[in-house]
Amino acid sequence: MFKEVSIRRIVVGSTLAAGVGMAGMIGAGTASALPGISYDGGQGDPIGIGDNSANGARANASGDNKALAISIFRPATATAVGQNRSGNTMFALDGTAGFVKNQTEPYTADHDNTVMAINGTAMAHGEWTNTFAVGSKVSSKLLVTNTDGSQVFAPSQALATFPIIVPNTVIAVCGQRLAGSQDIFETSGNVTCVS
Repeated sequence: MFKEVSIRRIVVGSTLAAGVGMAGMIGAGTASALPGISYDGGQGDPIGIGDNSANGARANASGDNKALAISIFRPATATAVGQNRSGNTMFALDGTAGFVKNQTEPYTADHDNTVMAINGTAMAHGEWTNTFAVGSKVSSKLLVTNTDGSQVFAPSQALATFPIIVPNTVIAVCGQRLAGSQDIFETSGNVTCVS
């Protein structure tokens, strides 16, 4: 029980740092950005408020995907584009949310993923996966780098599809993976967090 209470304290503190930018909880190397909001409902033509440049918020989605990026103190990028990718939702708050691409299969059918990054990076590859990173870098595990430079990543899958779909979930806070298989997901920290 004590361990669970400690984790909750870290989550609350880290989310607060990303949301309101308490200087003591955000990494020293953060880049300055003007506030901005960018949303793309799948048309590839995002709407935005504030700074929608590379230093602000940028969202990009295609087909049946959605992307929302919010920049408060750092650049934010949410990307959900690609052939055969559908039903994905990407959200980034002062971070990066998107896909890693299996370079040997450029039209990977990544679908029905929810990827959220708060002051960190969350990248998905596969289907029916919820990926949530706070002050962390989370991505599908790199399996092989070929001699031509192409890469192959571990795909994630639903934990169950019958009688109902049970999404696979990976959660990382301050570089610590709290949920998600280490065989599929790599996790590391990219900001300083305090409890």
